[in-house]
Amino acid sequence: MAIVVSMLSLRSAPEVAAELAQRVRARRLQRAWTQAEMARRAGIREATYVLFERTGKISLLRLLKVLD
Repeated sequence: MAIVVSMLSLRSAPEVAAELAQRVRARRLQRAWTQAEMARRAGIREATYVLFERTGKISLLRLLKVLD
């Protein structure tokens, strides 16, 4: 919970989305997964995942799949 609070304090929505995408990307790289592998494991299209990493834009339902 502290991570979420620190992420949200004094930041705009696009800034929070970009930081979240960076953190998910870092976790993916730690696991040595490609973007295609991450998308496959999350059950979403690779293009959707790539867009998320690049822009932070993703639907809430798809984000929950990625974080699962």
